[in-house]
Amino acid sequence: MKLGRSSVGAAILGASLVLAACASEPTSSGEPSEAAPVASEAAPAASEAAPAGNLCPDGSIKIGIAKAKTGGFAFFDTAGANGEQVAFDEVNAAGGVNDCKYEVIWEDTASDPAQSGQAAQKLIDAGAKIIVLPGDFDIGAPASLAAQAAGVFAFSAESASQAWTEAAGPNMVAMGLTELNQGMAQAKFATDQKWESAYIVTNEAYNFFKEMEGFFKENYAGTIVGRSTVAEDATDYSAVVSKIKSQNPAPSFIYLNDYFPHVGTFIKQLRDAGLSTPVLGNSTYSSPAFAEVVGADRLAGVYYTGASFYEGPTADPQALGFVEAYKKAYGAFPENSNAPAGYQGVLLLTEALAKAGTTEASAVTAALVEGKDIKVAGSLIYDWKNNVTNRRVSVISFDDKGVAIQFGTIDPR
Repeated sequence: MKLGRSSVGAAILGASLVLAACASEPTSSGEPSEAAPVASEAAPAASEAAPAGNLCPDGSIKIGIAKAKTGGFAFFDTAGANGEQVAFDEVNAAGGVNDCKYEVIWEDTASDPAQSGQAAQKLIDAGAKIIVLPGDFDIGAPASLAAQAAGVFAFSAESASQAWTEAAGPNMVAMGLTELNQGMAQAKFATDQKWESAYIVTNEAYNFFKEMEGFFKENYAGTIVGRSTVAEDATDYSAVVSKIKSQNPAPSFIYLNDYFPHVGTFIKQLRDAGLSTPVLGNSTYSSPAFAEVVGADRLAGVYYTGASFYEGPTADPQALGFVEAYKKAYGAFPENSNAPAGYQGVLLLTEALAKAGTTEASAVTAALVEGKDIKVAGSLIYDWKNNVTNRRVSVISFDDKGVAIQFGTIDPR
């Protein structure tokens, strides 16, 4: 997931070029992950595709995680890093990559673009051969440019920003579900449901939502009957709910473009106002607390898109294995969709490293983006474009007890 703030992206990229060009003095390697090693039935087998060779001449593959432990984005980045750690532990438990095990170190970006470049440089100075980037373009841009300047491969498992891969250079990839894929899939889903009119509600603080809305509107066959914006710090949505309630005729559905917990509060207030209008949203809805916030018996007609379905008991076996491993390691259900995205990202990285037989940046990039029709933990990647994945989209809904179910899948191409 990429929640790039619209007001700072260009300025950050300019500043990042300076940060990437200035190497800092070597520092300590950061803190190792606190996750306990986890093995599961879904753990990948050790690859035998190529001898270790240049993959771990120092005895291990050192991975540097440049993500937020603190600050406003820590909720998303920490979940993503935890998911990544589950996968690193599973690969190590299975013997590693071509007999090379992962060694993971972490530097806190503090959810600050300026600190993300510094964090990446510290990790590189400490010997990291791969940099794991934040899930946010604006926060992660300096880190990606530091990696590019050092000739180190970098990836974001959660982001799907083509603008980021173009800005960062040829050896950075984004593995998440794109705004384009989600917007097109949402439009197709709404059209297939014969929803003839939409009322749009968008949080404009983030490019992620604005861009997705644009792709949705370009592809939706129905009519947009109204649009409202909501503030990033809003908690009272009564004015917007009143506008929707006053529509005559009523819209077929509400296209609610914000993230949890905001959307949970909005839908609760919508239902409190007596409106049972269907709601369609995006991958940032995913949360184990959704039913608690809205009410388990009031989630009928709520749908959202995602890269894969992991939230309910009918999920893919590998996705369920990940959830159990995550719960064992961290004592809780994955907090949001960045967790399974991180897990999937490391499995993709592992296959690429096994194929490349080296951590050399261009070789790892090439091994990744050559992949087609890749199935991983309930997700399907058709191919790559400009170092960004092109994915199948899952549509998630809820049963009458508030339990998440996979309503269907959509090929957005």
